[in-house]
Amino acid sequence: MGNISVTKLAGLSIILGPILGLIGYFLAPASSVINPVDPTNAIEVISAVNGNAALALITGIVIMVGLIMMLNGIRYLASGMKGGAGEAFSGYILTLVSIGIIGYLLTVALNWTIAGADLTGADAAAAATAAGADAATAGAVAAATAGAGFAAAGAAFAVGQGINTLASLVFATGFLLLSFFIAQAGTYNKIFAYIASVAAIVMVVTTILGATDTFSGETGALIGGICFIVFTVWAITVGREILTSSE
Repeated sequence: MGNISVTKLAGLSIILGPILGLIGYFLAPASSVINPVDPTNAIEVISAVNGNAALALITGIVIMVGLIMMLNGIRYLASGMKGGAGEAFSGYILTLVSIGIIGYLLTVALNWTIAGADLTGADAAAAATAAGADAATAGAVAAATAGAGFAAAGAAFAVGQGINTLASLVFATGFLLLSFFIAQAGTYNKIFAYIASVAAIVMVVTTILGATDTFSGETGALIGGICFIVFTVWAITVGREILTSSE
């Protein structure tokens, strides 16, 4: 570990980061695999995430680690662009991707808020009963606590929706520039880089159309998932080339 080079660590980050992010994305509550729901339906999402709080925490950590590793890998790729438009846009690429990843991390935190919200008020009612309250008072305490929990979860959901839309748009734009200029330079698998560029364009368009309610949330999530799969496969090929060059 102490002798690992910058290049080798970057290659590993580019490979493992997207893989971890993808695993966390598909296994998270309310995803297309675990409790699939309409991602724009607040009640469905809140119920799924809150009902699988432990899974939300674990997958959130996996996503967080994956995104941080991915950012390190993309920083390496952007800094390696020398000459031409790629070098000129490298700063924008890193900025856009960084903002997008920060946005995704914020949505993870908001999901944890939803997961931890008290939607039943059972604990509060039990505490009230233990303190000597009668059944009616304990029921009122439970109802008030549950109401506050739903309000907090609803606010977290609404804010998360906005942040996720912005993050997806900004991240996809940065990834489009990254893959396009890499394809132009012919550094890593030119054809696959162009395919990743097309996937990024699709993600940008899908995000914009989804924000305007042009199609269902399920369709947008499915298309977004496919785009991330393309990104991940391309990242693996790039990471392998970087690892090979570091040997």
